[in-house]
Amino acid sequence: MNIQFMRKLLPESFYYYLVYASLKRFLFLAIFVFPITNLIREQVTAEAKVITKNNGICVVETPDHPRGIPNCIYNIGDTLIVSYAQGTEAVSEHRIKR
Repeated sequence: MNIQFMRKLLPESFYYYLVYASLKRFLFLAIFVFPITNLIREQVTAEAKVITKNNGICVVETPDHPRGIPNCIYNIGDTLIVSYAQGTEAVSEHRIKR
């Protein structure tokens, strides 16, 4: 079936309706099924204590789960202020608590 034949059978407004329906479906999926806001994670800052250090990697105990800090200059038992994105493992910032 070629396009010219289809255009004769269906009115032009039908094609606009198809585009409109497709956009509505896309917006529904983007907002409710795959929320765009989940892509932007909340930044969390918390106190954490260094619990282990091995080969320059410190493991700190954060409120949700332990996290590693590579190239660590801290000692076991130090209390740090760490920042990380909610739901991720990586520590984005760290400094010793004074």
